Amino acid sequence: MELDGVRAAVAATTVVVATFVPARLARADVHVERSASAGSCPDPEEFVRLMGAGGTDDVESSDITVRFERTTEGFRSSVRVSGGPPRSLVDDAPSCDGLAEATALAVKLALDLEAARPPAVVRPPDTAPPPAPADGAPAPAVRARPRTLGELSLSGVVALGLASPVAAGVRAGAAVVLDRQAHWTLGLGGMVLPAQSTDIAEGTVDVSVQGGGLEGCGRAPIGRSVLLALCARAEGLRIAGASRGFERTDRQARASLTGTLLGRARATVAGPVAVFAELGVTVPFVRQRFAIDTLGLVYDPPPAAGATGIGVAIDFE
Repeated sequence: MELDGVRAAVAATTVVVATFVPARLARADVHVERSASAGSCPDPEEFVRLMGAGGTDDVESSDITVRFERTTEGFRSSVRVSGGPPRSLVDDAPSCDGLAEATALAVKLALDLEAARPPAVVRPPDTAPPPAPADGAPAPAVRARPRTLGELSLSGVVALGLASPVAAGVRAGAAVVLDRQAHWTLGLGGMVLPAQSTDIAEGTVDVSVQGGGLEGCGRAPIGRSVLLALCARAEGLRIAGASRGFERTDRQARASLTGTLLGRARATVAGPVAVFAELGVTVPFVRQRFAIDTLGLVYDPPPAAGATGIGVAIDFE
């Protein structure tokens, strides 16, 4: 800003400063420059004295540059605060004293305005908590994840050495979970191996197996969707044999008790649906044999049989 006389500058600046609290000096680095012809204007020490002693530490540091110059009619000063635009004062008096006082007041006013500026408010991201329930209203219930209570399963099985060298069939079962972590299960299952035909001499022998029993498993999760299990079964089986094409046709059915130890891998596909594969060994506690009078033994199970299967399981909650 430019004024025609230093008296007007001093009066105007004094009135404005008086509307604030007593002038506060920020932590400021004051740089005073004088042109060669403005040697009568104050040097840095004199200018700081004109601004007055004291200060405050509650505002940010400011850099102040003041320059005095001689003009053809008097003196001119320019004030730049913290890299802002320069502000000019002009006095046509033969002395620099009045201009120096007006410049000191202008600097103090600029610092007061900077100190009074409110700090920038940093708003947190819009992650407002859910509204609190009204007085007397129950808080919304948080639904816990349903607990798995058990599973239903259906699989195709292949038995190696049971009923015939290779016999295919089907198995179904249901199991309940015994603990909250679903590490232990106990279930019932049944298996059917349809009649397997074997040609012997001039005739045919058919052997079929049906039965079921108890199964207990210990399970361990691998990641979020895979379970590995070690299971043991105890099953009662009905082994039925029939002969055809011989001099005497015969049908017989006998009971057998078996034990099976197997491993199972289970992977969740979607929701409660999972697929699994299993492999184990079945040992008959009683080996039932079938014989034909003229031929001798026609069915003699091995001491241990292989058992494998692939199926689908559905959890229920």
